[in-house]
Amino acid sequence: MVEYKQGTIHCTRGDTGTLRFKHKVNGVPYTFQVGDKLVLTVKPKNGFDKEEVVMRITTTVTEPTEICPIVITKEDSKIGGLINKEVTYWYDVVLNEGQTILGYDESGPKEFILYPESGE
Repeated sequence: MVEYKQGTIHCTRGDTGTLRFKHKVNGVPYTFQVGDKLVLTVKPKNGFDKEEVVMRITTTVTEPTEICPIVITKEDSKIGGLINKEVTYWYDVVLNEGQTILGYDESGPKEFILYPESGE
């Protein structure tokens, strides 16, 4: 399972899925252009100011679109070792290495919750 609900990403360790991101500029939907890069970065909770990254996925746009997919592979979602309960990380999504479109804001951090894979 990989799901996006109200700013939180829920992911079962070892699963795959596609997240679809939109962006608005001054209230107007942004059209991602060919060559735009969207980067999803996941870091340990309370460690966003540190350099440790547990997952980083870069997606390069290949055709103009208002919804940019970020694909999480099985290998991407196998963060750390085996777990027996959920682990909460923080994440952000940055456009073209300069504009955070999702991340820590006035409502707090954006959470990436990792659940144990079946059989763990």
